[in-house]
Amino acid sequence: MTVLSVPVVHQHTDAVKRRPRPTIAQKLWAVSVLENLPIHDAVRITGYSATSLNKWKREKSMLVGFERAKTRKKNIGLTGAKAIVPDAYGLALYIRDIRRQEMALTAAHMISYLRVNHNEWLSEYMSTRKSAYSSLLRLLQRFAHRNGFSRQRLCRQKRTQEDLEETRLSFGRQFHEEYGDFPSDCVYNTYETGIYYDMSPKTIWAVKGEGAFVANAEKHSMRMTALLTIRADGQKLPIVFVIRGVILEDASNQTSLRAILRDIIM
Repeated sequence: MTVLSVPVVHQHTDAVKRRPRPTIAQKLWAVSVLENLPIHDAVRITGYSATSLNKWKREKSMLVGFERAKTRKKNIGLTGAKAIVPDAYGLALYIRDIRRQEMALTAAHMISYLRVNHNEWLSEYMSTRKSAYSSLLRLLQRFAHRNGFSRQRLCRQKRTQEDLEETRLSFGRQFHEEYGDFPSDCVYNTYETGIYYDMSPKTIWAVKGEGAFVANAEKHSMRMTALLTIRADGQKLPIVFVIRGVILEDASNQTSLRAILRDIIM
């Protein structure tokens, strides 16, 4: 009978006995012990109550399917106190609709929603806080975090994601109509991306009271292009790095380039 190694359980020395809060990984370990030993032995080895062990055994499928950090997270769902924001479902749906339209979402949008739909609650909340705006801002930030939002840097684009997806689908249909008869080992999908290196530092160490001057300092970083290629049958080809590439106009140079690429592909 095999039992997994016992993880370190932190013992509290406080006078008040604290409720154990194991992580998802520790719960799975306790379940594995329970599946190999009787309940009283599992309680003695793990240090958890029989009620908790049986509960975690019933929830084993959800614990195993938990996709986030099992060694850090302690609950499989959003637990804790309920949100004091009125109509939390409506507010969550409202902010998701804003993002579905690819509009910039800020705390001002959530405040406007509360002012229009729950102005009485908003006025009461602001009047009972020492720092009204800061408290409301923290409340809305926690609300957004609990509903799957995070603060991210703004990315500007000229076309919406729906338009880009439609362009991708239309190109795929056109490509398969014209080149659908080609075998998969003759169809290549390439993508090029820029790589910057030898970037000049933004800050340096300098003697106090003296300047941070640097002689002959490079203002710009070096750049090269990486060409990524994959065949339609799933075979990935070696990455081609292009440094200071030039346009080939001579037919002989183009022929030599084709030979080099053929050697790389083969």
